[in-house]
Amino acid sequence: MIIVLTIMIANITQSYYNNLINPIDPLSIACPCCKETGMDIHGYYHRKIKNQNCLDKLDLKIRRVICRNPECQSTHALLPGAIVPYSQISMIETVNIICAKSVQDKEAVMLSNPLIDYNDILATLRNFKKKWRRRLAEIEASLGDESFFEKCISSFNTHFMQMPDTICGSYSCHHTVRLSLPL
Repeated sequence: MIIVLTIMIANITQSYYNNLINPIDPLSIACPCCKETGMDIHGYYHRKIKNQNCLDKLDLKIRRVICRNPECQSTHALLPGAIVPYSQISMIETVNIICAKSVQDKEAVMLSNPLIDYNDILATLRNFKKKWRRRLAEIEASLGDESFFEKCISSFNTHFMQMPDTICGSYSCHHTVRLSLPL
């Protein structure tokens, strides 16, 4: 997976995604597995996001790219940093859940996004406690750090709250790389 780091937003839309991803030349992207530069657009898949101000989950069309190296040909999704891999909850909502200390704070998260329920909050907190709380202590990072997300990727080769780690079977490498764009 290729994470495109840019400013975090609360309401992800298809237009936001397209404006972020469409200008990226796939030929300029290095494959996370074989490290060769050059990808082609491979296709798209649909992903559901529990977005604020939506009555139903947003159906987001995500671009996939494929490595041009004939010995690799691994495929990768292009995800904005505002999306948590393998989750329907945005990064900002995820951080809000983790930072919610009291029952009232958790209820405020659910009120701000009615698509998020108590089970989402419990699952997010369980994943954070299971893997990420210890990791953040190791690198002395906090959710308020300006370079927080880059620290996670450079230290652990995964985006914050990415569950599970994904491994490329043929190259034994992590699939997550960062692609930074100017703000």
